[in-house]
Amino acid sequence: MLLIVVWKNKTPFKLEIDGSKTVLELKQKIASHFNETYTGFNILNGTEIIDNTKENNTIESCNINRLIRLPDNYEPGLK
Repeated sequence: MLLIVVWKNKTPFKLEIDGSKTVLELKQKIASHFNETYTGFNILNGTEIIDNTKENNTIESCNINRLIRLPDNYEPGLK
């Protein structure tokens, strides 16, 4: 599945990932793209917030759309 990831003040990027992967694996791929290790961030999927409670769910089971956004404050615990 092809996802477009948007984070404020960064260039959106395309991410190819298997829909059977977990949300945590998705977060790890996003974090590695930005050279980060922190995966405690939320993902905004339309109007739904996908938080740490759904990390073991698959991407498909969370109905993640093609376009996802990261919150403005990527690392809320570290700032």
